[in-house]
Amino acid sequence: MRRIFFILFMIFVVAFVFYGLPLYQYYVLGLRSEVVEPVEAKAEPSYVEAYKMRAVEERAYKRPIDVINAYSRALITGQLYDHLHLFTLRSQLILQRGRFTEVQQKQLALALENCLPGQSLQRGIYAVTRFAPSRRECAPFFMVQEDEQWHLDFYSMQNEIIFNTDNLWHFRNVEAFLESDYGFAFHDWRFDRNGYPLSSN
Repeated sequence: MRRIFFILFMIFVVAFVFYGLPLYQYYVLGLRSEVVEPVEAKAEPSYVEAYKMRAVEERAYKRPIDVINAYSRALITGQLYDHLHLFTLRSQLILQRGRFTEVQQKQLALALENCLPGQSLQRGIYAVTRFAPSRRECAPFFMVQEDEQWHLDFYSMQNEIIFNTDNLWHFRNVEAFLESDYGFAFHDWRFDRNGYPLSSN
């Protein structure tokens, strides 16, 4: 008799757990399950979409000053290495060889903003943005047009321009430079024997 009673008791317990308890929670305690709308994860742009977005951005560089401004914005935001398309291929290889930290990029941005505005000169596919001869801390920028877009030519800048211990720029070999693709922009300037620009005053 005790065994029959025990079996009936266990059946009641199991039935209550599986059927009675959920109903009790639902109607008496009000623990109704809330319907949660699924949240869609924000998808990253595909490679093709990223390529198209970059192509749209690149189409804005129709003037030499456009690429200078884009370079300045990349430095200010510390995202220079996300904008390597601003540079020629050889220049990209140089930049990847030694990476600038975000702090260094912001310092470069401040130095550039202190130099701007400059004067842009163009001959064919070559362009130069130069600053006043008296601003020896403001080195010129060289740009070349490839696929109808302007690109910073850091490779040529590194080969032609050097800095002294006071961070003042001068040409490595001014006579040879004046005969180069970018030399046209400085035919109206005077230089000393070490390649430093002389003020017109």
